[in-house]
Amino acid sequence: MARSVILIMTLLACTECTYFSRPLVSENVHIFPTPRAGEDEQIWYEILYEIWYEILYEILYEILYEILYEILYEILYEILYEILYEIWYEIWYEIWYEIWYEIWYEIWYEIWYEIWYEIWYEIWYEIWIYKGQQLGQSGEEYKLVWEDFPDAALIKTYAVNKQVPDSASTATAYLCGVKTNYYTTGVDSTATLELCSSVTEENKVSSVAEWALAAGKRAGFVTSTRVTHATPSALYAHSASREWECDSDLPLVTTVQCPQTKDIARQLVEDYPGVDLNVRC
Repeated sequence: MARSVILIMTLLACTECTYFSRPLVSENVHIFPTPRAGEDEQIWYEILYEIWYEILYEILYEILYEILYEILYEILYEILYEILYEIWYEIWYEIWYEIWYEIWYEIWYEIWYEIWYEIWYEIWYEIWIYKGQQLGQSGEEYKLVWEDFPDAALIKTYAVNKQVPDSASTATAYLCGVKTNYYTTGVDSTATLELCSSVTEENKVSSVAEWALAAGKRAGFVTSTRVTHATPSALYAHSASREWECDSDLPLVTTVQCPQTKDIARQLVEDYPGVDLNVRC
């Protein structure tokens, strides 16, 4: 009987050891890792990381990056840059710049500028003046048919008594709107050069500065030359000669025959509209 009890207890003990050494755990039971399991994971991580990193990274990086990059870069760079860029650029540059630009530009420039502008313009200019003179005019004021087109941009630079004007007559034209004689300023063509008695109140012309002052505006001028020079003088002065800038420039015969004649400088500081102008030098 005692032997039977011992045998049964031994069997129970073995069964318990077997149960605890190989437990049957259900899927919903969470098993926490033991210290041994953590060490195993670290070992596997180091092995796999080293193998993956060292083998795959080094091999793939070295092969793909170094070899492929160098090959592709060299090939693409050499082909694209050297062949496409340099050769194509040279061809394009030579064709476009040398052939198209220089040759065509030269042809166009020569045809347009030399033939059309210089030759045709000079012919037109001569015809324009000649036809006007044939009609008993001075020539420059005559108009050809196309000058009366609805839209036209024209500049006729001349003096009434000269085909080549000076600064005084041209300044009178664009500042006062009146063509005048060569070397006179602020007067119309009835005034005679250096003849003081020919300047009268009737042939004195007003300027854009005087029109502005009459409209209640401020007026003035900025010049890089003398304020008594021919160009600005047309704004305020009326003189039979652009050279009469100061009293010492007045001829003796003028001071005797026309003692009331003022030089251009005196007209600026004493007469209207000069006295009301804002001057900046």
